[in-house]
Amino acid sequence: MPRLNVVCFPPAGGAASSFSALRRAAGGDTAVTTVLLPGREARIGEPCATNLDRVVGTVAEELLPLLAGDDTPYVLLGHSMGGLLAYEAALRLDDLGARRPLRVVVAGTAAPRSAGWSAVTSRGPEDLMRLLGGVPQEVFDSPELLEIVTRALRADLEMIAGHRCSGGLLRAPLSVLYGSEDPLVGAEAVADWADVAGAGATVAELAGGHFFLDAHYPGLLADWHLEAAR
Repeated sequence: MPRLNVVCFPPAGGAASSFSALRRAAGGDTAVTTVLLPGREARIGEPCATNLDRVVGTVAEELLPLLAGDDTPYVLLGHSMGGLLAYEAALRLDDLGARRPLRVVVAGTAAPRSAGWSAVTSRGPEDLMRLLGGVPQEVFDSPELLEIVTRALRADLEMIAGHRCSGGLLRAPLSVLYGSEDPLVGAEAVADWADVAGAGATVAELAGGHFFLDAHYPGLLADWHLEAAR
């Protein structure tokens, strides 16, 4: 039986496959639950969502039975846009009376009210993908594949641009991670996460670009398991 559940929220344009490296690093003692937004992978036939509050409300309702099923400690992990989703979902779950996560982890995510988000939403989908990397060249070489990928990313950027953060305080500890070579999200962009960290926050710079998480899952999992065992 898993001793830890990591609930993952993908980056803009991302899906379950965004956390493939985490699944490879996780052993039998770790469950990995991935939030899959409409318009991608198994939900490719559904219209993409463009209202973040509605998405968060739906996700929170869907997570409630999972979290009520047992008392396994869990982490909410969000990468890039997923960090914003994880933050808002944690607030919504708390309002619904769900047991609190071990911690909320946001990675490569500008603070909710940071001006850093304008640097993301002001760029076109293809430009953003080329800047951040992590997209195989064959995607750019195939107009059909590029349209599928940019359709979801375009909708997610619209969702971010239209969101207004409530500024609610998290009641679970917050971990803020960012990549040392990330061209968009650096120390300045994450600094204001402290404003919503009602239970305290730690900030760490890790080696890598925007997709730095893939190289650091073994160490992060070890840390989370140690915390869960206390």
